[in-house]
Amino acid sequence: MAAGIIHSLTFTPKAAGRLVVTCVYDTQVTTGDNWGSNVESRVFCTQSGSSVFSNNFYAGTARERHMAQWVFDVIGGASVQCGLFGNVMGASASTWWTVNISATLLKK
Repeated sequence: MAAGIIHSLTFTPKAAGRLVVTCVYDTQVTTGDNWGSNVESRVFCTQSGSSVFSNNFYAGTARERHMAQWVFDVIGGASVQCGLFGNVMGASASTWWTVNISATLLKK
């Protein structure tokens, strides 16, 4: 299994609130025998050493455009890293392209 951050951004919110993270990207499973379930993407948010992940978004065998969005609670004054996390399991390979991330803070 291989897992890691595909693309991310880092900033420090000035106030506590809900962070809406949206990732738009292309992905494709390029090798593997269990199409669709071996490669997954997740939106993530890390703050103060704690990471929270969204549900899984699965890739298929054709290059497809995806949009994944999740909402996270954040505190003000502490650095936040958020973005797209990928996980490849078993005898699979995948490619991610054109990853765009937006983060919108909704103050409490």
